[in-house]
Amino acid sequence: MVQILGEALLVLTGPECKELVGCDDVLRTMLHGIVQMIVGQVHSSITLQHKFALLEICEPILHSPRLTEPSRQMIRKARLDLAQAWQGELVFKASRNSIPVWLVEMPERYITALRKIYSGESGYKEYLEILKAFGPTLRELFSYRPKAWATTSGFRTRFAFRDTFETFLLDIDYIPHQAQLQ
Repeated sequence: MVQILGEALLVLTGPECKELVGCDDVLRTMLHGIVQMIVGQVHSSITLQHKFALLEICEPILHSPRLTEPSRQMIRKARLDLAQAWQGELVFKASRNSIPVWLVEMPERYITALRKIYSGESGYKEYLEILKAFGPTLRELFSYRPKAWATTSGFRTRFAFRDTFETFLLDIDYIPHQAQLQ
């Protein structure tokens, strides 16, 4: 279902939709619905995993010329809201010494997907926004001791994710240097 929504967003922001009547209204309505699901104002049974997946399908359209600035801001706000929701869940689970592996896997999949979506200078601003939204909590995640984790494999998963996050940081650092070389 999420994949179909993502494909629809790409079509609605693509050049083939430019000439069709009503595309902008459909796009605006779809984005509004998706963002409402991400920020938790639609249905309480939508999990954090679903919310990360929904945000991930919004990322590729952020630089579409067909997307209005208010729509871009709506997606970026949803990103911040999701980061706060994820932080709340992480802090809650850590206080109970039960951080599950899935809580680490969600942002890891998200960051891995972002590295495929954004490349070069076009992704620099989004990388910085993502770092601002998720960075402090990710650093906190890496500081939790083994006893905060539900399983020892969860604690080990943290190290794999740290590599992914450090590569993400290197990407951010590399982009301005790459631009200077061109």
